[in-house]
Amino acid sequence: MMTLHVIDKRWNAKRIKSLAEKVFKQTTPAGRKRSAKTRMKDIIIILSNDSEIRKLNKQFRKLDKPTNVLSFESTGDIIISLDTLEREAREQGKKFRDHFAHILLHGLLHLNGYDHKTDAQATKMERKEIEILKTLEISDPYL
Repeated sequence: MMTLHVIDKRWNAKRIKSLAEKVFKQTTPAGRKRSAKTRMKDIIIILSNDSEIRKLNKQFRKLDKPTNVLSFESTGDIIISLDTLEREAREQGKKFRDHFAHILLHGLLHLNGYDHKTDAQATKMERKEIEILKTLEISDPYL
């Protein structure tokens, strides 16, 4: 089960919810096991901003800067920053909707055991992202 929790009221949660549900369903098909830590937990997607995500990034990753997404396998939480997503979409010439779907998918794949610490892991994760985004009619974000 997936739940949206809005911290920053600038998010258009009604518009995002439908897309988030589609991404979630494609990433976590019925019967597919998540990692052992998140298998029995609900996924909570927290729609936040740079200020909040920066604090969490500093606390948990020792990086004193905002990021687009943080995933917490132990709790099944995904935090996404509106500010960073808007900035990245604009800089990369992407639709906000498509970039949100990609970043949410990225966070969900982390909860499903994917990582990108090595080149081989990154390639595997990127291929999976491209494959799932294609089912949502979203172009390859790495082109």
